[in-house]
Amino acid sequence: MVKQNGSDLHLAVGSPPMIRAGGQLMPLPDTEMMTGETINKISETFLSPEDIVKLKDKKSLVLVKNLVNFRFRIDAFYQKGWLALSFHYIPGV
Repeated sequence: MVKQNGSDLHLAVGSPPMIRAGGQLMPLPDTEMMTGETINKISETFLSPEDIVKLKDKKSLVLVKNLVNFRFRIDAFYQKGWLALSFHYIPGV
């Protein structure tokens, strides 16, 4: 995403991963539709057990994380009963 000058990455069940670049949403090339299982596995890589409890209780969670030397604001929420994730790149970190 960052390499393509994207500012956001959106993951939702039934859609390919989408990036926002230049103000436009576009699918990431050569990717498959996201499944609930895939999104859950991705979320487990950065959510603590406490975060997972909060997310299940409140149905949404916003946090800031450093992932692979990049900083992101992450929105985790339920959309149509499925977990969805949105990553917003925070430049300069």
